[in-house]
Amino acid sequence: QKVVVSSRLSASPCVLVTDEYGWSANMERIMRAQALRDPSSAMFMSARKTLELNPSHPIIRQLARRVESGADAAELHEPLDTLYETALLGSGFSIEKINDFTARVYRLLGASLGVEAAPAGLARDVPPADGLGASGFPDENGAAPL
Repeated sequence: QKVVVSSRLSASPCVLVTDEYGWSANMERIMRAQALRDPSSAMFMSARKTLELNPSHPIIRQLARRVESGADAAELHEPLDTLYETALLGSGFSIEKINDFTARVYRLLGASLGVEAAPAGLARDVPPADGLGASGFPDENGAAPL
């Protein structure tokens, strides 16, 4: 919904919060799990979020320097998406495009370890969320229990 500069963050680069009377991350998860919910009402079923940025965090300062120096939007797209989705997870929300997120995390891990980029289809090896069982994890055969 909006982005604000935070005065209360010290260790994290950013955090997502909801309005005082809005849905929490847990309530959003419960509403998405309703069996009879109307898919067209998904917009109304998500919490209105505010991204709070920590202006003194090194990651935010480096991103600001890159923006000020005229960095290409494509160059900043991946780190900004990763930062936002990490804030989603850290605040208890779900990520809609989990395969894209995991592919970015694997690329970051590979880069930090000096490993070459993985083949293009590697991130597709992660099973889709609808293949998970009631516990949220596949059974030992990789299939969702019935």
